[in-house]
Amino acid sequence: MATKFYTKDGNLDLLSLSVPVYLYNDPLSFLDAIHAIKKNPQTNLFDLTSLYDFTILKPTAIHFFFWLLSDYGIPNGYRRMDAFPIHTYELANIHGETHYVRFNFRTEQGFSPLTTPQAAAIQAVDLDYFTRDLYNAIDSGDYPAWKLEMDVMTPHDIQKLDYNPFDVSRLWKNGTFFTVPIGRLVLNKHVENHFRDVEQAAYNPGHLVPGIPGPVDFLFRGRRMFYRDTQNYRLGRNNNKILVNTPLYEKTYVRDGRPPTKLNMKNAPNYYPNSFHGPVPYVDEHRPWKKLLVLESNAVDLEPAWYFYNHILEDEAHRERFITNLAVSLVPVTPPVIQRAFKMLHLIDEDLAKRARAAYDVALAAAMALQAAAKATDQGVTPKRNYPTAEGPSKHNDTKRVYRLGIHHEHDFMDHH
Repeated sequence: MATKFYTKDGNLDLLSLSVPVYLYNDPLSFLDAIHAIKKNPQTNLFDLTSLYDFTILKPTAIHFFFWLLSDYGIPNGYRRMDAFPIHTYELANIHGETHYVRFNFRTEQGFSPLTTPQAAAIQAVDLDYFTRDLYNAIDSGDYPAWKLEMDVMTPHDIQKLDYNPFDVSRLWKNGTFFTVPIGRLVLNKHVENHFRDVEQAAYNPGHLVPGIPGPVDFLFRGRRMFYRDTQNYRLGRNNNKILVNTPLYEKTYVRDGRPPTKLNMKNAPNYYPNSFHGPVPYVDEHRPWKKLLVLESNAVDLEPAWYFYNHILEDEAHRERFITNLAVSLVPVTPPVIQRAFKMLHLIDEDLAKRARAAYDVALAAAMALQAAAKATDQGVTPKRNYPTAEGPSKHNDTKRVYRLGIHHEHDFMDHH
């Protein structure tokens, strides 16, 4: 879920996921992650061996992968899911005081997941289930709403932590922050034109406002460059002049290029500095004069994945469904990746590894039995199909006679008159 706030100081964009963690911290890992989830160039099928190979060699991704394999991975529609902008944002008030926060959109409809069998059953009959559910709710006046909260830390709190609060691949530990409700988001209106209001929208995590200078982690630094570049390619350099992206207040030196250009700056100079009262860069006078530098580590931390298995999964039934999904996803994985996968699971939690191995054996046997049954069915009698051949035409009713009969009746009718 992406949200654009039109403020008097500019647009603020919050780009969110349905799970509260991400799969890497290094912005340069983006390309490798995308390549790992692409289809195999020979089979043209999704390759789980590549996915697990990347995940094991980049262990920060394991925690994110665990969330996807649990009930949290498939919410029951857009209305019943939470949303998380992931990063730890730096905020500064008018007194120059700094706080570090994580935003959370909590659904007021109550979080509701779909199990894997439920999702498969819905997918078989309605690929637009999420969109249809959201549209019908708004259309009937049952407006979906989310409560916007901030998890907050002070600079003093950060100094006492035994983990990196700017790590997007992990959760903040309980008891190290406090939560403040700050607003409510209600969807009470449909877009009038999907292409104009959705397809041409440009959400950029780098769209910030005074008082929110943004996250300090390296992933965010990469994202604020990547998004602008791809939107310039997709929508043109004037994408901020498209109606849905236009801020309430804007002064730039962008001229010409692909429409829309609007007034195109008229005849004002489009360079800075200039002597003709052109816009100057905004300087936030209340921004803290101290700057936090985050020194990130490449050490592998499996504690978030262990905590997820033992504490986030709230009961044994949910844990069992998670293990089943994990085992099924491991069935197509080939050596030596499958051996390394079980070794990684053992390092996370011995009970998890033992139960995953047992579930894997069951899933593998079931897959082999299904494959054998499919082969046996293929060797059976093939149903006869009628299709055009080079042989002579089959016998049919005399169409000419039928046609003559129609003409005969028509002439009778005309003669009668």
